[in-house]
Amino acid sequence: MKKTFFIHILLLVSLSCVNSKKEFYAFKTQNGQDSIIKSENLLFFKEKLISESREKLKKDRMDHIISIENIKDSLIKTINKGDSVLYYVQFIPKIKITQNKNSQTKETTPLHREKILARIGEKLLLNELIDTNNKVFNNQKKPSFLYFWANDCPASLRENHLLNKLYNKYNSEVNFISFTKNSKTDVYKYLENNKFMFRHFVSQDSIIKSLDISEYPTILYIDKANVVKFIDFGLPQLWKKNESKPYDYDQKIDIRIENLINQ
Repeated sequence: MKKTFFIHILLLVSLSCVNSKKEFYAFKTQNGQDSIIKSENLLFFKEKLISESREKLKKDRMDHIISIENIKDSLIKTINKGDSVLYYVQFIPKIKITQNKNSQTKETTPLHREKILARIGEKLLLNELIDTNNKVFNNQKKPSFLYFWANDCPASLRENHLLNKLYNKYNSEVNFISFTKNSKTDVYKYLENNKFMFRHFVSQDSIIKSLDISEYPTILYIDKANVVKFIDFGLPQLWKKNESKPYDYDQKIDIRIENLINQ
């Protein structure tokens, strides 16, 4: 089976007058700090990433044998800025895991996602949560779209306009709720310059940890009884070439929401 770990990095290519390119890789470390490496150090960085992924797997899955297959570079988007071109790239170490017991392999979901997906069918207790207007959560006998995000997560911020589109389409029939570990002050500061029409629950470290959510954005679709029915890791998106953000969401989101409405 194959195991996939994701790390978002920013590839900065500076263009000079002599038609040569100097390549630098900028990325966020595990503690959230920015780091930059030269292109000649790229191989070392990949090997380090593989090593860290392997060690994490060993801790989580002691009953498996772990080996690295390769690393795939996946371009997310391109931004032209002055005499430079910014390439947003995703580095994906592909890890092969073999069970010790029978040496057979099979495809699985990344470990952190397995924990979240296990929540499908679970009833959530949300009636003690208080939003930014000091109102207690009440689903009003409607299904809910729960969006877990962070204000320092580019993937979350990139789909904000699509979330507003969903809200405008379904808000009379669905509760659109955002959960974040960020403080009320930080969220309000973000909302000063960004339209995000959801009902906001801030400083929600407790529920985020209780649901094993460690990836942003994560979306939980819950029915009128607060039972988790579907889970997405961000909105499935539609892109146009050379655009910096998606122009629409995949139609399957409509299908899921309408399925909940009609239950």
